[in-house]
Amino acid sequence: MNIPLLIIAFVSKYLKTWEIVGVTLSLLIYSTYRAKSLKDEKFVSLLLSIPFTLSTYHVSKSVVFPGFFLSSISERKFKPLTRILYYTLLSTLFLYFYKSEFAASTIFVSLTVSTTLVLVEEVNNSVFAKIIAPPTIFLIFEIYSIQIGYFELIVAFFVALTLSYVAIKTKVADVTGLLAAIITGVISAISSILLFLQLFLFFAIGSAATKYKYELKKLRGVAEARGGARGFENVFANTLPAIFFALNYKYTGDASYAIAFSASIATALGDTLASEIGQTANKAYLITNFKEVRVGEDGAISPLGELAAFLGCLIIAAISLNPVVLLAGFVGVHVDSLLGATLERKKILNNAGVNFLSTLFAGYLAFLLA
Repeated sequence: MNIPLLIIAFVSKYLKTWEIVGVTLSLLIYSTYRAKSLKDEKFVSLLLSIPFTLSTYHVSKSVVFPGFFLSSISERKFKPLTRILYYTLLSTLFLYFYKSEFAASTIFVSLTVSTTLVLVEEVNNSVFAKIIAPPTIFLIFEIYSIQIGYFELIVAFFVALTLSYVAIKTKVADVTGLLAAIITGVISAISSILLFLQLFLFFAIGSAATKYKYELKKLRGVAEARGGARGFENVFANTLPAIFFALNYKYTGDASYAIAFSASIATALGDTLASEIGQTANKAYLITNFKEVRVGEDGAISPLGELAAFLGCLIIAAISLNPVVLLAGFVGVHVDSLLGATLERKKILNNAGVNFLSTLFAGYLAFLLA
């Protein structure tokens, strides 16, 4: 537990910004005296907290200092899911102390921020990452002013537990992939159950496709690593644009954002099926010149993969009941292939970057066409 940062989090409620900076500097001097090295976690966290504290001249203190509180109690001795519940409980209590209000939205924000912190701990347990992540998520929810009721909160917890159970039982994701899926799942669920259903189908069908003829793909050297278990990079690369559209749909009520969400998920599912099923084909061709290339090569397409991609986009389009989703999603799949054949082959982008840009493109195309 980071006691100096914890002190700042609690006293900030009663002090002005310049007074908080004064307290921070005093603790910084004391920490410098006690620290064995300038890399000491308490010293570094206090140093990093100063710019965030100064930002409270322009943003609410309830954005920055609850984030500091979560960072200060960061502790990896528990299992990830236990830590999520532990952080969520303490964060909810701190927000009640800080804002003197208790609502379903408070618990939901605490759940999301806590899951993000645990993901940071699993991926990059640096002081810098732990200081930045919680206030950033609090700021996003402050900007969007998301309000939910207790029914939506129950749905969000149910989604988190369901995704956790399925991922653990089927081993379709590692710990980081599971945490990323929880974050994206609960945000889509509070935006619309229909949107969550599409996201869930992407995870479920995509994971099944990854397991399809896995030994053959492994023999060819194109199979997903770790037995097909997805990590956070894969989950976020395919779903971050969709989550952006879901948040905007929740905030504005504009149906165009829901269509954009569906199109980005259609591309994600279509591309996953094209890759995982297409890699079992006997022949493949480079999308830029249609010359025969090795199956599984970046930018390679095949008739089998094209059919699988179309079916993936069609599934999401059928649920959303909008032909624009099918069109934009299928175009997005081929944008993915073009980026793979050009920028990925030249090592300018990696697979995650290609997935992110193609799903983002599909979403914006659908938004413009809606």
